[in-house]
Amino acid sequence: MNLVKETEGLTPHTWANEWIESVEAPDDYTVIIRLKRPNPRFHYNFRQWGTLYIMPEHIWKDKDPVTFTFHPPVGTGPYRFVRSLPEQQMWIFERRDDYWACKELGFCPVPKYVVYRAQQAADVERINVIRGMPASWVATDIFPVAITRELMKYPNVTVIPFFDPCPRGLWINTRKYPLSLKEVRWAIAYAIDYDALARAWPSATPSKPAPYPFPDWPSLRKYRYPDVPTPEYNPEKAVKILEDLGFKRGPDGVWVTPNGTKLSFEILAWPTSERILAAIVAENLKAIGIDATVKAPPHAVSGELTLRGQFDLYLICLCTDMPWNLDPLSLLETFYSEYGKRVKPLGQPNPEVSVSRLVDPELDKIVDELREIPPTDPRAEELAHEGIKRLMEDLPVIPLIETIYEIVYTTKYWTNWPVPGNEYTIPPNWWPEFKFMLFKIRKPKKIEYANVWIMAEVAAFTGADGKRYGPFREGEYVRLPKEDAERLIEEGKASYTPPVAPEIKEMAKAVPTLVSEVSSLSEKVDTLTSKLGALTSQVGALSGMLTGVIALEVIVLLLLIVAIALTMRRKA
Repeated sequence: MNLVKETEGLTPHTWANEWIESVEAPDDYTVIIRLKRPNPRFHYNFRQWGTLYIMPEHIWKDKDPVTFTFHPPVGTGPYRFVRSLPEQQMWIFERRDDYWACKELGFCPVPKYVVYRAQQAADVERINVIRGMPASWVATDIFPVAITRELMKYPNVTVIPFFDPCPRGLWINTRKYPLSLKEVRWAIAYAIDYDALARAWPSATPSKPAPYPFPDWPSLRKYRYPDVPTPEYNPEKAVKILEDLGFKRGPDGVWVTPNGTKLSFEILAWPTSERILAAIVAENLKAIGIDATVKAPPHAVSGELTLRGQFDLYLICLCTDMPWNLDPLSLLETFYSEYGKRVKPLGQPNPEVSVSRLVDPELDKIVDELREIPPTDPRAEELAHEGIKRLMEDLPVIPLIETIYEIVYTTKYWTNWPVPGNEYTIPPNWWPEFKFMLFKIRKPKKIEYANVWIMAEVAAFTGADGKRYGPFREGEYVRLPKEDAERLIEEGKASYTPPVAPEIKEMAKAVPTLVSEVSSLSEKVDTLTSKLGALTSQVGALSGMLTGVIALEVIVLLLLIVAIALTMRRKA
């Protein structure tokens, strides 16, 4: 901290001089920092990424801190830098078996080596992924959506969508006329088709417009105040603003300011997916009469140009510290100019402020007041509201779309990545939290699989092989890691034998009633049989009686015939 405080030219120098009175270390385990004035959030600078780095004094003490390259780097992390291969854009790190946190905290790194390399062409990386190499990569940076979806079907590929803390945004150089007019900045904002940008973002997981300069995370939604103006696609409003400013269209249809300045801007963009968005923005601007071209140089070139203020519009990430600490002050401080004192003339490097170089004394006043009260103070909420509203009215950067990064991990050589359902850390491999994965990943064990019938509804889960399964419905026939299959069988939710068909279940339900009815019918049949027996006896007796009667009738008939015959003989 003393090094930063004493050395002009280091990025945190202005910050250190503003806040730190003195720093001393009375012993090996104590550091005393005296501040110039109250700062309830000062500790943020030691707990989040991208703020203050503690450097080894024995290496830096005799070096010029502005020009020293610090190569090879030395730190207290679980890996040490071994070598770089510039031709292959590769960096190799080796595990430190004496890592302090392994003994003290039980955090022991697992892989012996960690190798970072630049991503290659899409066709080359596609084959690498199918083969299980590399272990981790970012599909959104190199693949069209169709290839990402294809790779998601391979058994050793796991795709994790990540809602990045940094939306994509269009930074505006507010020191350049007419971009110095907030009305012009709003005209540009109204000209942009945000839905088209979201559709163009190369992720299988759909993006969406980002109306605020922070991500749409549940924990940050309370700062989306309804009275805060936000960009929308409305070309008619854009044209009306330019007309109200007194701008006129030239012979070529491009707007010209009253002093003769033509509205013609160059959009710088990163040479990755951002260049696609920049091309759409350029077409949107041309559609309302603002000339625009796109330039996508290497990151280092665009970074140097914007640091010096030598640009018009810059389409990259919209990063502030707000997502890391959920504190709106960290958003507003990004645009703090100390009432213009920190802003340098265009052409000079100006790391003390954002690339927009905004100067707004009213916003600075809000920041100053907010800095001196803790985030739990009721007044902090009021100031946050005022500050976000003021910032969006100024519009030094136009929020464009939510950034969806699809990070891919292959499980051929390493498993237990932070997949959904096992999110022990955030999934990006470029943030410092990646080191926590190095403590958790494991070499894959041989996985046996089994086919089972689902007997009850099963919620989605992460299987023993690190892949996601489910949700499943009763009656489905699925293939699972045997370990998971056995667990579900034990829980009564799966079976190796097929479930009983629904028709048979219905028949089984009817059996008791059927048995009862058959039993009743049997009793009725027995009664009927008994009655039939009695009737048979009666019929037998009747039959005997009828036989006697018939015999008598026959005798009588014979006697009658004989009598008739005798009578007829006498007459003769």
